[in-house]
Amino acid sequence: MRRYTKSLVLTIILAIVIHFALVASLPNIVMGIALKRIEKTALKVAQARGIDVKNLKIENRILHAPPRTADTREVVAPNPDLLFSVVLYDVRERPLFISAPVPDSYWSISFYASNTVNFFIKGSKNTRSNPVRLLLVSKHSDYSTPHNIEMVKAASDKGIILFRYLIKNKIHLKDLDKLRKKTVVKSVELSG
Repeated sequence: MRRYTKSLVLTIILAIVIHFALVASLPNIVMGIALKRIEKTALKVAQARGIDVKNLKIENRILHAPPRTADTREVVAPNPDLLFSVVLYDVRERPLFISAPVPDSYWSISFYASNTVNFFIKGSKNTRSNPVRLLLVSKHSDYSTPHNIEMVKAASDKGIILFRYLIKNKIHLKDLDKLRKKTVVKSVELSG
């Protein structure tokens, strides 16, 4: 009887350890898969446009997804009323400057850490300036906030920035696509 009790206790302890290890690592695994998928899609689109992808860096560049249709969807039910743009960010070496024009319809920018946690969001409802000017910096940095730029401390040095734009109608789509392509995303040098 004692032998079975000891085995049962060890099994329960092992199950608890495995459970916590999976819970702790699963968000990082999910984000890693998402990052690889986005990079693969971006490289495929670049190659279809005739761009040499051999040495193309995807990080810290904005990628504009086409409008969602039944043919272009990658998830079961994407919202066809939204245009998406994405940035795979890496602020280990340098901060990332973002200047994004805000349309007259719904718009948002969301920052996700490498563990899938959303650590910053700004939307058309809580935006005071147009364009929105942000500086994404490593949580380990000690930069002072530049004038007229909102500083955002990244929860992790690598992650995803997601832009969402509401498409009011097909006529609005062309103007919205032109507007989002005016978004600037670039690594910058700053003095501490």
